[in-house]
Amino acid sequence: MFDLHKAFERKQEYECGRLDAFLFRHRARTIRLIAEWVAAERAEGTGLPLDPQALAAEVATATDADLLDRLAALHGADDPAARRRFDRHCARLRAEAYRQLVAEYGDPTPHQLV
Repeated sequence: MFDLHKAFERKQEYECGRLDAFLFRHRARTIRLIAEWVAAERAEGTGLPLDPQALAAEVATATDADLLDRLAALHGADDPAARRRFDRHCARLRAEAYRQLVAEYGDPTPHQLV
């Protein structure tokens, strides 16, 4: 006999796992794109080199706010106007990361049971 309740539980577990994986990839891709932009914008020879891949790996242990604050400091977004410009560019890169991931993995919207 078919157990509809178990089928819905399996679907819920599958969809939650798929969405969590997509969200984590989105966070990591966003931080990597921002780090690549900051690295490209920095003048040659100013401070330590920036490794976007290493910074994206820190998504597992650091909050987005901490990583963005570090990147903003490296970019030189010290005053409020510069920080707003930095945040606007970060929002554009977040949207770009989402578009890239949808192209690679498909739409993260849960599949409908039809």
